[in-house]
Amino acid sequence: MIVSLARRALLGALTFVLTTAVLYSAIRMLPGTPWADDPTTPRSRVEAWAAQHHLDRGLATGYLLWVRDTARGEMGTSYTVAAGADVSTLIRGAAPTSILLGALGLGLALSVAVGTGLASARRPGGMWDRAWSGLLYLLSAAPSFWIAIGLQDFFALRLGLLPSFGSGPIDALPRGAMASIATSIPYWILPPLCLALGSLAFLFRFTRASLLDSVASTFVRAGRARGLPARNLIGRHALADARIHLVTWLGLVVPSLIGGSIIIESVFGLPGLGRLFFHAVDARDYPVVMGVGFTMTVASVAGSTCADLLYQIVEPRLRARRETA
Repeated sequence: MIVSLARRALLGALTFVLTTAVLYSAIRMLPGTPWADDPTTPRSRVEAWAAQHHLDRGLATGYLLWVRDTARGEMGTSYTVAAGADVSTLIRGAAPTSILLGALGLGLALSVAVGTGLASARRPGGMWDRAWSGLLYLLSAAPSFWIAIGLQDFFALRLGLLPSFGSGPIDALPRGAMASIATSIPYWILPPLCLALGSLAFLFRFTRASLLDSVASTFVRAGRARGLPARNLIGRHALADARIHLVTWLGLVVPSLIGGSIIIESVFGLPGLGRLFFHAVDARDYPVVMGVGFTMTVASVAGSTCADLLYQIVEPRLRARRETA
């Protein structure tokens, strides 16, 4: 167990270094400064800004200094997105929105995919299986921003059932009451739905394939020979056997959910990390870009690590095998 955790920690550290190094290099290659649209900005101010964020150093040296400052909690100050605000304060204010969006999207995708996967596994190749698989295939090929705009047009503009922009009075929490939460619910239907659709096709195929493999296993065939109902065999035994594959999926999809929130939050106007990152890139606010990028990278690595730990919890035989080795 300890050896496995050490390996996972090493892999997570390497992933973090590579991801942040690529992000830092890409930011350094961007032209211009936060004052690119203001030609009257004194050159001394631009030079002081570059020195403060180590942009006047070499690429490798600047990266190492940035990692050092970030590890100390010194992410810098915003210059254009929220002039004068500390980057860490901006991230703390936007993180709850992104966490809520990701949790709702993940829960919705998981529940729908498992339910429809069970239905398809009971009758593979049937009308429901082919129709649902074809629909998800089309949705997986569509860009997320196109789906988001389509949902806004249909449910908000044409039907007028749901709001198309904003997060509702939930922004007032924790000062708000339960009434604020109830009023905010309509704002939190379309964004999680759009985020869930991006990973639903992959999860459905993953669940369906895992269940079909489990159905073909020896213990399920033995249960059928004993006359056990197919619903119990698939819904309980086969799904329990496929749980390890679902945990594997969680480790793969969490980073994509975090990255996908950038577009979803921007389209629906949610004040989360994704929208903050998008605005910071557009405004060349490099401290905010690097701070949000660092936070998203840490969240992705932490999500994958938690999935690996859960992987060993739901499959004790794997943990015992590693400890024996």
